[in-house]
Amino acid sequence: MTESTSTASAPSSTAEPAPTSVDDTLRLHRREVRRQVVAPFLAAVLFVAALVALLIVPYDAQAPLRARAVSSLLFSVLLLCPAIIVLFGVYMLLVGAVYGMSRLHSSALPPLQRLEKAAGAARQRVSGWAGRLNQQAIRWGALAAPLEAIFTQLETLFKETNRDPKE
Repeated sequence: MTESTSTASAPSSTAEPAPTSVDDTLRLHRREVRRQVVAPFLAAVLFVAALVALLIVPYDAQAPLRARAVSSLLFSVLLLCPAIIVLFGVYMLLVGAVYGMSRLHSSALPPLQRLEKAAGAARQRVSGWAGRLNQQAIRWGALAAPLEAIFTQLETLFKETNRDPKE
C-alpha cells in the first residue's frame, strides 16, 4: 500500500517540473538550447559528413551513383548558401522596417491618446448642448400648442368661407 501512494504522488516523467530558482531556470534553458538548437545542428553536420564519407569509400559498382547523389546535394548547398547570404540584406531591411514601425507606433500613441480624450470631451460638450436645445424646443413647442389650436380653427373657418359654390 505504501508503494501505490509513493508512485501516485511522484511527478510524471514526461512533464518537466516547474523551475523553483534561478539556477533551475538557467539549467532548464541550457537543456532546451541543447535539445532544440545544438542537437539538430550536430545532426545536420554528421549527415553532411556521412555523405562526404560516401565518396571516400573504396570503389565499387554503385560508387558513381553515390558520387552523383552527393555531388548534387553539395552543389545545391553551394548554390543555396550564397543565395542566403545575398538575401540576408533583404532580411535585415525587413527587420529594420519592423523595428521602425514599432518605434513609429510607440511614438504616435501619445498624440492619438490625447486626440481621443479631446474627441471624448467634445462629444460630451456637444451632447450637453444638444440636450439643452432639445429642452428648449420642447418648451417652445408647449408654448405654441394653444396657437396651433387657434390656427386650425382659423383654417377651417377660411375653408368654409372660401368654399366654391359649384361644389
